[in-house]
Amino acid sequence: MLLTVLFSIAAAGGAYAVAKKKRTNTGSAAAMGIAAGAGTGAAITVFAATWPLLFLFGFPAAAVYYYGKAKGQKAIGPGR
Repeated sequence: MLLTVLFSIAAAGGAYAVAKKKRTNTGSAAAMGIAAGAGTGAAITVFAATWPLLFLFGFPAAAVYYYGKAKGQKAIGPGR
């Protein structure tokens, strides 16, 4: 939870700084910072809730897909 807050604050501050460097008005820069912070917080929260599923199902499924695809024909054969 604490890391989510810290990363959100860092993303919001960075987005605000970039917007101010590009000479946008303060209201737009603040809105951009708030949106970036909220998006970062939401993404970290979703990842924190679902990372066990990624390890249990995602990586094995990717390996099966990769190795299953590697056995197929790579190009069209001669005469086609």
